Amino acid sequence: MNIVFLTIVLIVLGAQVTFAGFADDRKVCEYQVLPRLQTNRLLESATAPGDQYCLAIFNWIGPLAQKNYPVSAQWLQKASNQNHPAAQAMLGFFFQMGHGVTQNYAEAMKWYRKAADQGNLDAMTAIGKLYEQGNGVGKDVNEAVKWYRMAADRGDPTARNNLQALAQPRSVQAVSPGEHYFQEGKRLYLANDYAAAAKPFFKAAEMGHVLAQLQIGSQYEFGEGLPKNYGEAVKWYAKAADQGNAVSQKNLGQMYEDGTGVTENWLEAAKWYRKSADQNYDKGQNALGRAYQFGIGVPQSRREAIEWYKRAAAQGNSQADYFAKHLSYQGTSIGFRNEAEHAQVIAGKLRFSLELLDEPVGVTFRNSSERLAYLTKLRGRVDQNEAKTMWNIKKKEYDDCLRAKRSPCFDPGPTP
Repeated sequence: MNIVFLTIVLIVLGAQVTFAGFADDRKVCEYQVLPRLQTNRLLESATAPGDQYCLAIFNWIGPLAQKNYPVSAQWLQKASNQNHPAAQAMLGFFFQMGHGVTQNYAEAMKWYRKAADQGNLDAMTAIGKLYEQGNGVGKDVNEAVKWYRMAADRGDPTARNNLQALAQPRSVQAVSPGEHYFQEGKRLYLANDYAAAAKPFFKAAEMGHVLAQLQIGSQYEFGEGLPKNYGEAVKWYAKAADQGNAVSQKNLGQMYEDGTGVTENWLEAAKWYRKSADQNYDKGQNALGRAYQFGIGVPQSRREAIEWYKRAAAQGNSQADYFAKHLSYQGTSIGFRNEAEHAQVIAGKLRFSLELLDEPVGVTFRNSSERLAYLTKLRGRVDQNEAKTMWNIKKKEYDDCLRAKRSPCFDPGPTP
């Protein structure tokens, strides 16, 4: 799969921007890209920008390494030089924070701008924050508002929140419960002391601070300063999701779809994807489009999938744009959710049956077992169709051989 279109999830920790989790990218990289790179022995010599971007992730949060910033930065540089927008945004962040490179706000701005020029919303928001704070550039609230609005108009929830905060006089801005704990957690997190950061984040989260709840969920999911615990991640994502946080709603939906930390439940996954999408969050819209593409908790519908993908694409989500276009072409297959589904049907063979174009139109799958049962039947039809096609070819060769009185002639046997 071409993953040039991958994007990064950014979470604002108070006045700074940090990467706190990008489940979509990581899962595509780990389950689809990593096996191919390992099979083809490309872990040290990948040239495709999407592969290089994945290698940066692998060396940042695993599975190849944990926080190997220098190696991660090297792969980001290679991918960024090939105009991979998500890599450029992440490289900007590395320069901003001094991860694996010498801290350099000018370089951070350069790479954020390159990513923003390609429609990356996270980069637009990051540029706005640099202008708001005056980091590496002259402090310019008007310029910050311009960049926030650019991202907010395309559906970025962080940019919208930043705009709302700037619209209020500092003296009357509402302070969330636990904000001072959250700010302390932010300071420690940005100093890369994730374990220490978790303590004030916990205090803020327990006081109902929605971003702290999201942050704690992320740190549990990825094992940042806390023991990796998917059940706890679900718990804290759910708390933030119940408060209406669109990012947590999307993340919670993903946990229900994957059965990670919670019993797999695709109806519940689709419910949370829709809540996130209805808030105009592009990654929630992308997730809902994918749900309609494969029937994940909703009646399978190519038309609905395209519609939601288009909404996300209109906000600069390049992954959604790719699939909106792919599904709009006549004669294209909807494909498979992951490598396991692909292996179930394709089974390492060169397939040619038109049965592969069939779609479970209107079918709602409640879990992966139900979809696997459907795919097992699909593979049976594909096997049967291809067996008949090959038998017909061999039967024709046999009949032609008999008519020409050649020898030997090979009887294809009974009809499959």
